[in-house]
Amino acid sequence: MLINMEEMLKVADKNQFAVGAFNATESSLFRAVVEEAEAQNAPAIVQVAPGEFDFATRDFYQYVRARLSNSKVPFVLHLDHGKTIQQCMKAIQAGFTADSRQLRSASLPESCGFQRFYTEGTAAWQVPVSRKHS
Repeated sequence: MLINMEEMLKVADKNQFAVGAFNATESSLFRAVVEEAEAQNAPAIVQVAPGEFDFATRDFYQYVRARLSNSKVPFVLHLDHGKTIQQCMKAIQAGFTADSRQLRSASLPESCGFQRFYTEGTAAWQVPVSRKHS
């Protein structure tokens, strides 16, 4: 079952459990994460860093999305620390259900562009976004 981060964290908070997040951009590692989460009936976050996102094909993410959607265990497909609108749009188009962006290196105009994009754009796709400052 593929859900968004907001839904996952509400359930985790209500039932007082932690949710593991695993970087899995290679098919055998992805399968291992999903199979173990299912064996333990443990919700999980499959996350991808922007640099890793460019190495996998569109077909891989279609497989990932289909596999997670067909699971009985809740999963989130998360772009971790997206830094540009283009990276975030690519993830949304690939079917990711969550994104966190990091503004450490963003200029003020870029930050304002992000803010407009997130408030107007991501809501249409129902992709919750968390904003990180570091």
